[in-house]
Amino acid sequence: MTIDERLDRLTGIVETTAGFVATLTENVGRHDAAIGALADSAGRHDAAIGALADSAGRHDAAIGAITEALGKYEGILKALAGSVAAHDDAIEALISISEEQGRRMEKLSQETDKYVKRSIALERQFQAYINTLRRQ
Repeated sequence: MTIDERLDRLTGIVETTAGFVATLTENVGRHDAAIGALADSAGRHDAAIGALADSAGRHDAAIGAITEALGKYEGILKALAGSVAAHDDAIEALISISEEQGRRMEKLSQETDKYVKRSIALERQFQAYINTLRRQ
């Protein structure tokens, strides 16, 4: 495989990696939006719970219904907490992937620099060879 072919292959790998990073970044953005929507929904639920609590203070009969509703909201909040924890884990995994990609990119950059230097040296050798042909 020639140096140019290797450089082309490395370029393809780098471009593919950049595409993966962009896709992962978009996924994180969508997850952040979903969490924001869930937080807004939780805020609306909190307002509803406050209204129910006022009503329960006025009516003993409503206290049982509010207690039941709070149990449902507790399950939702626990599920939301689980989602947030899973999102945090996903972010940590993405950070880890990003760090690994950074290390790989640095290694590829170093290897590319080596190939460029080798190419320059070969070009000089070839020019020196050509110069000897002209004299003959």
